[in-house]
Amino acid sequence: MITYFYKELTNYSNLTISNLWSWLILVISIVFLSAIFVKSGEKAWKAFIPFYNLYILFKISWNSSKFWVFLGLIIVALLSMIIASFNINDSATIGGIFTVLWIISMAIAFIMNIELIFKLSSSFDKGVIFTIGLLIIPAIFLGILAFDKSTYQKQ
Repeated sequence: MITYFYKELTNYSNLTISNLWSWLILVISIVFLSAIFVKSGEKAWKAFIPFYNLYILFKISWNSSKFWVFLGLIIVALLSMIIASFNINDSATIGGIFTVLWIISMAIAFIMNIELIFKLSSSFDKGVIFTIGLLIIPAIFLGILAFDKSTYQKQ
C-alpha cells in the first residue's frame, strides 16, 4: 500500500507535460503581450517583467492609477485570506470578517480585471465579442490583437 502511494507521489510524467504546456502558453502570451506593447508605443521588454507589465497594460488601456487600486485589492485579499486561515484567537467572528473582506476584495479585483480587458480591446477598436474572447481564451485573442491590422487609440 505504501509503495503504491510512493509511486503515485513520485510519478511526475503527467505533471511535467502539464507544466510544459502551461509554460508554453505563458511564454507565447508574453510574446503576444510584447507585440501589443510595441503596437501601443511601449517597449517590448516591458512585457517580460512581472507586475510592471500589468502596470503598462493598465497605462495603455485604462489609467495607471487604477493599477495601484488593483494591486491594493490583491494585497488586501491575500492578507485577509492569510489572517482568516490562521483564525486568530480561535474566534470565528474575526475569521469570518476577514473571509468576507477576502471575498469582497477579490470580487472587486475580478470586476476591475474584466473592465481592464474591455478597455484593452476598446483601445484597439474591438468590441464586446472580442472582449469575451480575451476573457475565455486569452492566449489566442492576444495573438490576434498583437498581429492584426488594428491600430492603437489612446483612451
